[in-house]
Amino acid sequence: MTDAGQHATPLRTLAHALRFLAIVAVEAGHRDGWYRYVGRDGEVIGLADFGASAPAAVLYEHFGITAAHVAEAVLRLARPLRARQDPRRQAAVA
Repeated sequence: MTDAGQHATPLRTLAHALRFLAIVAVEAGHRDGWYRYVGRDGEVIGLADFGASAPAAVLYEHFGITAAHVAEAVLRLARPLRARQDPRRQAAVA
């Protein structure tokens, strides 16, 4: 995905549509570059800093780069989005 030049308008349109989706980006490296794509309501799971040294499985668990953590993030983000799509769910979600 790119946000330069001729693709700027389609990305703005996509960003507008994505406000009804739970967007979670997973990055095994540093997470900074993903925030512009997940938007203010999305979440980025990845490294917050550099310099840790251990087997990948240990690092992934330490930094929360796991399937369980991703699933939790999606479910947490999806609750308010479902209510936004159907106002009758407001009370049930809260």
